[in-house]
Formats: sequence, C-alpha cells, structure tokens
Amino acid sequence: MPDNKNKNNYGNNGHSHIYHSNYGNKSIYYNPNLIISLIFNFSSSVVQIIIGVLSNSIALSLDAFKKLDYVISILINYSISKKNKREDNFETALKIKRLEIIIIFFKAILFIVLTSLFLVEAYRAIDTEGNIDVHKVIIFGSAGFLANLISILLLYKSSKKSQKLKHFFNNQTLGLFSSVIVVISGIFSFYYNNYVVDSIATFFIAVLIFRETFYSIKQAFFSAMNSVPEDISLSKIKFEIQAFPEVKHLLKIKAINFGDNDIQVFCHIELKSDMMLSETKKLRKKIKEVLSKNKVNSVTMQLIYDPEK
Repeated sequence: MPDNKNKNNYGNNGHSHIYHSNYGNKSIYYNPNLIISLIFNFSSSVVQIIIGVLSNSIALSLDAFKKLDYVISILINYSISKKNKREDNFETALKIKRLEIIIIFFKAILFIVLTSLFLVEAYRAIDTEGNIDVHKVIIFGSAGFLANLISILLLYKSSKKSQKLKHFFNNQTLGLFSSVIVVISGIFSFYYNNYVVDSIATFFIAVLIFRETFYSIKQAFFSAMNSVPEDISLSKIKFEIQAFPEVKHLLKIKAINFGDNDIQVFCHIELKSDMMLSETKKLRKKIKEVLSKNKVNSVTMQLIYDPEK
C-alpha cells in the first residue's frame, strides 16, 4: 500500500519524517462470503422478530435476537478495524483498543440484561393460557436454520485462516443450534402445552447466548492483558533494525495487538546521517521486511536526524 508522509521540524537543523504503512492481507470484512452471511442473518433476524411477535413465540424472537448479535458484532469489529488503519500514533491507537474493550463489555451487559428479560417473560408465559402459531414458528425457524447453515458453509474455509472469521463461524454454529431448538419446539408444540415448550426452548437459547457473551468477555480480558503475542519479540526486532548501518539508535518501539493477527508497531528511529527521501525509502523497505518476517503487518515509523547529537 502507498505510504502517507508528513514532514515535521525537529530541533534547529534536524528533521523527522513519519511514515505509516499497512502491508498485511486484505481486510476480512471485504470477504464476499462474510458480506453475504451478514445480509442473510440481518434479513432473517428482522423477519423472525416480526413473526415472533405475531406468532406469540418468545423462543423465535430470542433466536432472532441471537442473529442480531452476530450482525452487530461484525459491524462493531469492522468499525474498529477501519479506525485502526488510519492511526499513526501509539497513544491514539491504544485508546481505540481500550474503546473496543469497553464496547464489548457494554454490549455483553446489554445482551445479558435483555436475554434475562426474555427468560422472565418465558417464565411468566408458562402459567398463561394462549396459543402460539406453530406453523409460523416451524416455517420461520427453519428459515433461520437455513440462514445459519448457509453462513457456516460460506465461512468454513476462511475460518481456518483468520481468528476473527473463526469466531464468526463459531457464532453461526451456535446460531444453528438455536434455530434447531426453535424448530423442535414448534414440532413438540403440536402435542404439548404451547407456552411450556416455547419457554423451555427459550431457556436453552438463552444458555447459548450467555455462553457466547461470557466467552466474548473472556477474550476481551485476554486481549487487554496480552497486547503482543508471545511469538513476537520486540527485542529481536530492535536488534535487527539497529544492525542496519544507516540506523544510529532505535529510540522507541511499541506494539499493539488489535486481534485477528493485526499487529501494529510504532517506532522512532534515529539516523546516523541526514538522508535524502530516496535513501530513506530504501531503509524503510528493509525495516518493513524485518517486521513482516516477524509477523507484523502494520507499522508507523518516525525517522529522525539530529545533527546536534
């Protein structure tokens, strides 16, 4: 990708140049299979919410809620990923990462509260005499099942190459079980009390939602406590960069892991001599080769020359 360059004054006669480069793989969020999966799940969730209300099925409505969680998760991750690619400042990037964790916790709390409200409503419905439109539950529960199944087939190969896509794939697998529960509850409702079966189905779907929500919280904690993967050694990267004859000293190097193997490095490099832009281009290429070899796919580097030192 092309580099963005900004020239800044440094000292009286010295100067510095800031370069930001992303040279990793194309964003997973432009994966056509993921986009198709997103459309299927969004359409299915909207229809199921409407039919869930019309058919008096709490389980069908909660299944739709589960699919909506999938859609929201993708949109949040896409927004964060897009914002990350624009940043060339470590402190700002770190703030974005913290914001991502806060959003995950907020979403988790919101979904726990809303799912709990569904459970309360399902419990109250047990003693309520009423009718569920079983045919609509079976038909649209099956439609939700197909949406999940198609998504699983679309994401299967890609999930082996990306941790983020693997997470979305696992989400759809749980969603598949959720839809199966809805369909089974619709079939059983032919023979047993409608609201009892529907309430039991709601309970099992809620368990799936709680399981995934707590997993997301766990991953957020892991991300916060483990900024850089263990197999990436900043000291090794520093040693290799400082071995270049043009480099006087690597003043600072920091890294942030934004997930899905998106490792961004921020470094300040002091040069031994005043170099022309054409010469710094060659140096930057060598530095990026070192970083790429060490599994870093995005770098912001500031090349500094100070004749007074």
